[in-house]
Amino acid sequence: MYTTNLSKLSYILIIAVLTTAIFNPETLVIWTQNLPVNPITDTLLEVTEKWRDLMDGLGLTKVFDKLRELFRLFQEMDR
Repeated sequence: MYTTNLSKLSYILIIAVLTTAIFNPETLVIWTQNLPVNPITDTLLEVTEKWRDLMDGLGLTKVFDKLRELFRLFQEMDR
């Protein structure tokens, strides 16, 4: 039973990371900017910035932006 729950959790984490990478890659760029500076993280930052630019170019980040706007609109309605 413990293995099943761990397996489910790993799938959930993979889906969450992939969703973030596709629709909100800016968080990955920010995360890599906060890593200790060394040649590996410099390369990682370059890759995440290229990935973000690709997702922006494909228009996939607009989905996240629109959802964030909608969420903030609902927050304002509550006040």
